[in-house]
Amino acid sequence: MKNPSNEIINKGYTIIGALLLLLYGTFCENISLKAFIIVSIVLIAGGIIINKRICYDTALLILAQALILVVYSNFFLRGLVDTHATEIMAPVLAYIVGLSLVRKSEGRNNTTLLYFALFIGLGIYGIMSIALTKKTGAIGTYFGIKQANPELMNLQLVEFFFLGISASLIWAVITFKNHKAISTILILAAIVIQPVMIKLHGRYNAYIFVVELIVLLALLINKLVSSKIDNQVKARVISATIITAIIALSLLIFNLDIVNIKSKYYTSFWGIDGGLLKSAKFLNMKEMFKLLFINWHNPSYITSNGINTSFNLWLDFGRDYGIVCFAVIYAFKICTVINAIRLVISKKVTAEIKVLLLPAFVILNIFYSYEYIAKTNTYLLNAGLVVATMISVNLKGNNWGESK
Repeated sequence: MKNPSNEIINKGYTIIGALLLLLYGTFCENISLKAFIIVSIVLIAGGIIINKRICYDTALLILAQALILVVYSNFFLRGLVDTHATEIMAPVLAYIVGLSLVRKSEGRNNTTLLYFALFIGLGIYGIMSIALTKKTGAIGTYFGIKQANPELMNLQLVEFFFLGISASLIWAVITFKNHKAISTILILAAIVIQPVMIKLHGRYNAYIFVVELIVLLALLINKLVSSKIDNQVKARVISATIITAIIALSLLIFNLDIVNIKSKYYTSFWGIDGGLLKSAKFLNMKEMFKLLFINWHNPSYITSNGINTSFNLWLDFGRDYGIVCFAVIYAFKICTVINAIRLVISKKVTAEIKVLLLPAFVILNIFYSYEYIAKTNTYLLNAGLVVATMISVNLKGNNWGESK
């Protein structure tokens, strides 16, 4: 039998956590990392008291090890004494906060509440950022604060703040009957975001939006076919055939450059650097990967395209701290990807949770793999880490995260 007082405490902890995530998203970079760490420690301590357990998983242990190696590299290999402990601690604490806050137990799952608390907050910050930038005419000015490196505060950074909303389109559509108000707002927001981001030369919101439209079309086709054919296996085969034909036809139209679609794509900002699959950024990634084995324990300098970055969060760890740190941080990434794959095939996780978390996980990781701002801005990484913890918790359920 459930203890009423424990239920009240649990709900109170969830509400406080959701409000803090909303505030984190809304004020984002205006929150000092020291303040973030202090609040995180308090939340984690509260989680330990309430859960009566230490919340952790394998990915957390790997992430912590990677960031410990960063400290080792800076202090002992490079002799640097100005390593900022806050930048090392913040990602680890963000991951633990996610593990502590997210709950999946009998009749209770606060994943959706926490997800939207975080990403609605980030969306508000993005709107304010665009408004202030437009008003002042100074790209890189957000809430009156100028970054030390304004050129890094690019339009892709603005776009990041809306990814969680764009990625929730499928969830909003399939849960429309149960959440008419919030679903309507999310659908309209996801649609409005696209032209605004395209005007700002953003790409990633449009990428995930198009993919979600394809998935929704596939679901609609499958529903229509299944209503006509009783044999579900046959219905799925027919649905898959129709969807494949539509995609193949679309690719054919693009490659044949009908009505100049291909030409327009490669002369626009979308494809000016080669596009997503043939991006010039791959030259930087390729060079950095080679340098990992040449300067295996020293920082490297990339010369491709005249920019010292691989445009890849994980490779930039290798650029700064060597191949060992890269290997460990990449092991963390692989661990989170494995969790995402397990979420897809898991029968214990509802479809609602899957379509909420998986699109966000995919597009955030694409962003981390293509934009150098991801490595230079800890606040952006923290959001992705919280999504990774949501996946981990939903896989574990009631048996999750107990210390042993």
